[in-house]
Amino acid sequence: MDLRFRGPGEVLGTRQSGLPDFALASLIEDQEVLILARQAATALLQEDNSLNRWPRLAQELKRRYDKLMAGAIMT
Repeated sequence: MDLRFRGPGEVLGTRQSGLPDFALASLIEDQEVLILARQAATALLQEDNSLNRWPRLAQELKRRYDKLMAGAIMT
């Protein structure tokens, strides 16, 4: 219930409540599709962990990672 009331916050960040950065999925209601997405990503990385076959995907992941880490406190 706490998750429903306060929101999940950031999955990979420091915010512990509030709306997530992605608005197309709900961690509560979309668990099945999120599990499928994780499995697909794992399979893709097992096939080509450097993402050489998918340069646009690699570029987008780097952009999102850099954006995420720009606000992170690293110790």
